[in-house]
Amino acid sequence: MPISVVEKIYGTYEDKNILDLNMSLKTNKLNLVRTTETRAVYLRDVDVVVRELKEDGVEMFFYGDKSHIFHYLYPATSFGIKAFNQPMEDLIFLPCIEDKVIDKTKVAVFLMNSYPESTESIENVVEKELIKKGFKKSQKGSVEFLLKIEDQNFK
Repeated sequence: MPISVVEKIYGTYEDKNILDLNMSLKTNKLNLVRTTETRAVYLRDVDVVVRELKEDGVEMFFYGDKSHIFHYLYPATSFGIKAFNQPMEDLIFLPCIEDKVIDKTKVAVFLMNSYPESTESIENVVEKELIKKGFKKSQKGSVEFLLKIEDQNFK
């Protein structure tokens, strides 16, 4: 029994030792959650970008295998895809994505395959298809997203 307790304490959560999860997230929904400093900073950065885009009238969506925490924080940002796995290297959910964004004049899509670590090695065919449909890669600080703005007077 003591060995299993020690094993749990020194275990890992995703890629980090549990003892490394020493940052709290200062949001009402996640105030009891502990994470790494890097992820806490990234979540705060995303929140800043979401608030700025919302103030500018941009509708936002999150997609990808690591998008679930953002759907929890921002419930209106889901494409309605119930699958836990939302692959970037497969276009299986592209019709669902297109249905939600096709008629929007101000829309941002955050593709979250991993955060905040980069996953450049994964072929992101979803991103390529959205770029073909008029989205442009955008970045604010460490946060990358795809943006489509049809209003020429948008700042």
